[in-house]
Amino acid sequence: MQKLSYAITMTVFCLTISQLAQGQERQEEEKRQRWNIEVSGALNNYDLWELEASATYQVFRYAGLTLGLWSAGELHSRSFGGTTADQRWRWQSNDDSPICCLALRPSVRLSTPVWWVGRDRDCGLSLALSPGLTLPLPPNRTLQIDYFPNQAGAWTAIRSERVKNHGARWLSAHAQIAFCAMIGEHLRVSVGYTCSGFDPYENVRYITVEGQRLDIERHKLMHSASLAVGICF
Repeated sequence: MQKLSYAITMTVFCLTISQLAQGQERQEEEKRQRWNIEVSGALNNYDLWELEASATYQVFRYAGLTLGLWSAGELHSRSFGGTTADQRWRWQSNDDSPICCLALRPSVRLSTPVWWVGRDRDCGLSLALSPGLTLPLPPNRTLQIDYFPNQAGAWTAIRSERVKNHGARWLSAHAQIAFCAMIGEHLRVSVGYTCSGFDPYENVRYITVEGQRLDIERHKLMHSASLAVGICF
């Protein structure tokens, strides 16, 4: 009888501990922040500024899905030009938009556990790796080309034509690694580096005017350094 009472007591104790542990896990799961809304700015090796707004949903504790709207523009306005074969006309691109390109950037965000600093655990540090894809909107752009008499002081366009790019890729891969600091419960600041196979000038790179391709620098990969601020909830 004593052995039976002991067995019953131990069984009840184990079940109680198990239920308390499961309840704590459920409570932590409910308290876990699911969303991160972030805005980031960056500079890259094409001398372009970058701006991205993104939303991340944490599917699991250390893995989430991100969708970002990315844009890039020139620090200094640029135009392309040349002369016709007979040297009678001078041509120049006419594009007033400061934005070089737009793109969607879906990715998977993989994070390390947060290392909390301080007695009050008011600052947490972690690393995040985000492999993803870049989809330009649209892949090919159209430029307006203005023609001027090839003589000094002639800056009134005699005629214009619109030329569209062809053959740009619609999909490129990228990967970002970021050092993240969680400040308080909801503020997230991160510094990141991104390596991408995306060519921001490919949407106009293959345009041909008067038998000439536009003279645009090209790099094997695009490298970016970024600073981001986000809200977690």
